[in-house]
Amino acid sequence: MIEFLQLIFDRHFSDYWTEGSILVDNVASRPQILEAAIHHMQRIKYVGEYVQDVLSKARLEIESQDYLLKIGKKEGAASEMAEIQKAKETWQEFYNTLKGATKSE
Repeated sequence: MIEFLQLIFDRHFSDYWTEGSILVDNVASRPQILEAAIHHMQRIKYVGEYVQDVLSKARLEIESQDYLLKIGKKEGAASEMAEIQKAKETWQEFYNTLKGATKSE
Protein backbone atom coordinates (compact mmCIF):
# COMPACT_ATOMS: atom_id res chain seq x y z
CA MET A 1 0.00 0.00 0.00
CA ILE A 2 2.88 2.41 0.73
CA GLU A 3 4.19 2.02 -2.81
CA PHE A 4 0.69 2.67 -4.17
CA LEU A 5 0.34 5.88 -2.14
CA GLN A 6 3.78 7.05 -3.22
CA LEU A 7 2.88 6.43 -6.88
CA ILE A 8 -0.42 8.31 -6.58
CA PHE A 9 1.16 11.29 -4.85
CA ASP A 10 4.07 11.41 -7.27
CA ARG A 11 1.57 11.55 -10.14
CA HIS A 12 -0.97 13.96 -8.67
CA PHE A 13 0.35 15.84 -5.65
CA SER A 14 4.13 16.05 -5.89
CA ASP A 15 4.13 19.75 -4.93
CA TYR A 16 2.67 18.88 -1.51
CA TRP A 17 4.29 15.53 -0.76
CA THR A 18 6.19 15.36 2.53
CA GLU A 19 6.73 12.65 5.07
CA GLY A 20 4.17 12.28 7.77
CA SER A 21 1.88 9.84 9.47
CA ILE A 22 -1.74 9.11 8.73
CA LEU A 23 -3.99 7.04 10.92
CA VAL A 24 -6.52 4.70 9.34
CA ASP A 25 -8.64 1.84 10.54
CA ASN A 26 -7.13 -1.60 10.03
CA VAL A 27 -9.97 -2.44 7.60
CA ALA A 28 -9.92 0.88 5.73
CA SER A 29 -10.74 0.79 2.04
CA ARG A 30 -8.34 2.10 -0.57
CA PRO A 31 -10.38 5.33 -1.02
CA GLN A 32 -10.40 5.87 2.76
CA ILE A 33 -6.62 5.52 2.91
CA LEU A 34 -6.20 7.86 -0.06
CA GLU A 35 -8.56 10.37 1.53
CA ALA A 36 -6.52 10.36 4.75
CA ALA A 37 -3.40 10.99 2.66
CA ILE A 38 -5.17 13.81 0.80
CA HIS A 39 -6.10 15.44 4.10
CA HIS A 40 -2.41 15.24 5.06
CA MET A 41 -1.61 17.04 1.80
CA GLN A 42 -4.27 19.67 2.56
CA ARG A 43 -2.71 20.37 5.97
CA ILE A 44 0.58 21.05 4.18
CA LYS A 45 -1.00 23.06 1.36
CA TYR A 46 -3.24 25.30 3.50
CA VAL A 47 -1.16 25.41 6.70
CA GLY A 48 -3.05 27.63 9.18
CA GLU A 49 -6.14 27.88 7.01
CA TYR A 50 -6.88 24.17 7.44
CA VAL A 51 -10.30 23.60 9.01
CA GLN A 52 -10.86 26.92 10.69
CA ASP A 53 -14.61 26.35 10.84
CA VAL A 54 -17.31 23.90 9.77
CA LEU A 55 -17.79 25.58 6.39
CA SER A 56 -14.07 25.27 5.63
CA LYS A 57 -14.10 21.63 6.74
CA ALA A 58 -16.95 20.89 4.33
CA ARG A 59 -15.15 22.70 1.49
CA LEU A 60 -11.99 20.66 2.12
CA GLU A 61 -13.98 17.42 2.20
CA ILE A 62 -15.47 18.29 -1.20
CA GLU A 63 -11.98 19.06 -2.50
CA SER A 64 -10.71 15.70 -1.24
CA GLN A 65 -13.59 13.88 -2.96
CA ASP A 66 -12.73 15.73 -6.18
CA TYR A 67 -9.12 14.53 -5.90
CA LEU A 68 -10.34 10.98 -5.30
CA LEU A 69 -12.62 11.14 -8.34
CA LYS A 70 -9.72 12.44 -10.45
CA ILE A 71 -7.49 9.58 -9.29
CA GLY A 72 -10.31 7.07 -9.63
CA LYS A 73 -10.92 7.91 -13.28
CA LYS A 74 -7.50 6.46 -14.00
CA GLU A 75 -7.07 3.89 -11.27
CA GLY A 76 -10.32 3.19 -9.44
CA ALA A 77 -13.02 0.56 -9.58
CA ALA A 78 -16.62 1.46 -10.43
CA SER A 79 -17.76 0.56 -6.90
CA GLU A 80 -15.12 2.89 -5.42
CA MET A 81 -16.18 5.69 -7.76
CA ALA A 82 -19.82 5.33 -6.71
CA GLU A 83 -18.82 5.48 -3.02
CA ILE A 84 -16.73 8.59 -3.63
CA GLN A 85 -19.43 10.33 -5.70
CA LYS A 86 -22.02 9.67 -2.98
CA ALA A 87 -19.70 11.08 -0.32
CA LYS A 88 -19.07 14.18 -2.44
CA GLU A 89 -22.80 14.75 -2.94
CA THR A 90 -23.39 14.40 0.82
CA TRP A 91 -20.65 16.92 1.63
CA GLN A 92 -21.90 19.27 -1.12
CA GLU A 93 -25.43 19.19 0.33
CA PHE A 94 -24.05 19.89 3.81
CA TYR A 95 -21.91 22.74 2.45
CA ASN A 96 -24.86 24.26 0.58
CA THR A 97 -27.02 24.05 3.71
CA LEU A 98 -24.32 25.74 5.80
CA LYS A 99 -23.74 28.38 3.13
CA GLY A 100 -27.51 29.11 3.05
CA ALA A 101 -27.64 29.38 6.84
CA THR A 102 -24.69 31.76 6.82
CA LYS A 103 -26.32 34.02 4.21
CA SER A 104 -29.58 34.27 6.15
CA GLU A 105 -27.93 35.31 9.42
